[in-house]
Amino acid sequence: MNIKDIQIKTYAQKLGRLLAFVILAMAFTSVKAQFYSVQTDVAKLAVGSFNVEMALSNTLKWSTHLGLEYNPFTFGNNKKIKNVSVTHGARYWFNQTYRGAFVGMNARYARYNFTLKESRYDGNGGGAGISLGYALPLGLRWNLDFEAGAGFLWGRHDKYDCRSCGEFFNRETRLFFVPALELSLVYLF
Repeated sequence: MNIKDIQIKTYAQKLGRLLAFVILAMAFTSVKAQFYSVQTDVAKLAVGSFNVEMALSNTLKWSTHLGLEYNPFTFGNNKKIKNVSVTHGARYWFNQTYRGAFVGMNARYARYNFTLKESRYDGNGGGAGISLGYALPLGLRWNLDFEAGAGFLWGRHDKYDCRSCGEFFNRETRLFFVPALELSLVYLF
């Protein structure tokens, strides 16, 4: 296990503690007419990214969200999409929270190590994004959320010339365009 893998594991442990704190804080909040949700993006799960998002309905039209994502895997031919990220966002619901159409905005911090074309990028960054979506009720406690959006990530990283040899190329700062398509299973409580 190299130093970068240890750093990613340390970030994941810190995110786990943050998640536990947020769940406890949400559990002991006693404000009338609020309810919560926990969701996971099944598309991200399909590519090996463990993810969870907790949300709190603040009013009939607004909700706030905290998402965590972790992908520890290296795929064939040393292809990687390793990351640990935290996303904080808000949604405005056109009908009422957790029902129908919404528009969202978010801020994100990520620690990443991924390959793109013939290069590997190892660093961290922050960014923001916007999205549009629709929550389809499946039952009293379950929803299916469809969401599409776009954003940017301002990253500072080491760039390696090829995927597998690990030859250092340079250190750079770069703006990444980040499209997003999500299909999330949501539990409401």
